Amino acid sequence: TSGITVTSDMAFKSGYATLSNLVNGSNGSDTYFDTGGELVAGKYILLDFGEDNEIAVKGFQFTGSANTAIGTFKLQMSQTDPSGPFLDISDDIALTLNTVYSFNPSMLAGRYLRLLGVSGTSSSSPWLWEIKLVGFRTKGSEY
Repeated sequence: TSGITVTSDMAFKSGYATLSNLVNGSNGSDTYFDTGGELVAGKYILLDFGEDNEIAVKGFQFTGSANTAIGTFKLQMSQTDPSGPFLDISDDIALTLNTVYSFNPSMLAGRYLRLLGVSGTSSSSPWLWEIKLVGFRTKGSEY
């Protein structure tokens, strides 16, 4: 998790609900991200893998306290700019917590990975504990 920065335009509740908890390596109720159950269309979660690092993603999973739907998202990648342009690397995916989503490895590698909300409502309960990525480095060191 070292070196990954997370930003989002999704609201979140107070308490332990900080955005950095999505990449802190801890699964549990003491560290979580709680969006409060908002509409996700047009909202994003952006992962920045850091300068001089690129990753190609072939799967991911959100872990949480229950197997609950959290809206429909698509994964997008930008090689050099956090504001885009972004290229889609997945179809629209109706996400359920604790489910692994795999797809053909993207030939596109980049510094920025964005989960862009398409439709639905985020989770207020259960909480989001962690995002886990399945991928490979194309540049830079392992996390």
